[in-house]
Amino acid sequence: MRRFFVSALPTAQSPLCFLNKEESRHMFRVVKIAKGEQVVLFNGEGQSCVAMLQGTQAQLAQMLWKYDLVEEAAGLELWLYLCLLKQQAWSTALRMATELGVSHIVPVLSTRSINRKEKPERWQSIVLAATKQCGRATIPILHPMLSFAEACTTKTIKQRYLLSPGEEQQELSSIQEDTILCIGPEGGFSEKEILLAKQEDWKICGIQSAVLRADTAVAASVSLLLLSSHASIATE
Repeated sequence: MRRFFVSALPTAQSPLCFLNKEESRHMFRVVKIAKGEQVVLFNGEGQSCVAMLQGTQAQLAQMLWKYDLVEEAAGLELWLYLCLLKQQAWSTALRMATELGVSHIVPVLSTRSINRKEKPERWQSIVLAATKQCGRATIPILHPMLSFAEACTTKTIKQRYLLSPGEEQQELSSIQEDTILCIGPEGGFSEKEILLAKQEDWKICGIQSAVLRADTAVAASVSLLLLSSHASIATE
């Protein structure tokens, strides 16, 4: 069934709800859901239900609750600190990170990042679309941008990896606790940034000594960290 986002799910006690303007437009004009057809609604916080398109009101889709779905279990949290990339690579990286199960995404401005304006609304729309496509019930939290120095001095999570090929490093493997993974821009991290990360006790890691495109590195490294932690990762 098609999936649509709604901030407040309908329930057995309050069975009617309306999709917002954007989701209603997508339902009617893009996927063309017919009246009486059932879809999945999710709130981005782990809860979802099956609902039926009952009609329209002011061009908004009116949905009728049918039954709840099993709540998505909480798992390990992977924070992705991702240095700004070129536009297409950035969009691809956001989509892949979402599909593979990243919990938090933090844009980072490093020395060699593509220096462009923060676009939270555009980036959030990419994350939401990827969440709907892959079947997740939780939407990754997109955080405000940090400088590399701010990101590097984060102490809230003990397990922290910096992906940097060519350094004296350990190989990435599956995680057993909440973790931060930091991936650099197309030009990689500067020597000063690598030194700062080491001083702040980050683990400098690689993927079999390979030098990957930044967006490819997101897919490869997140898969390595989360593959055995999640029960399964389904392909479309």
